[in-house]
Amino acid sequence: MTFVLLAVMVVVVVGALGIVVVSFGNSISRIEKDLVETEEDIALLRRDITDLQRRVQAPQGGTQ
Repeated sequence: MTFVLLAVMVVVVVGALGIVVVSFGNSISRIEKDLVETEEDIALLRRDITDLQRRVQAPQGGTQ
């Protein structure tokens, strides 16, 4: 009887640890995805800034 109780407790603890590990892994995966999206957004913003700098520095054709 004690062995059965101990076995059940071990199964419950291992199951709980498994759930924690899977949840933690999913959280890390989500964070990595968000980081990649943020890096892509930064690259797009840098491109836009560079484009705007070129437009501002380009000589304006017109009379002064």
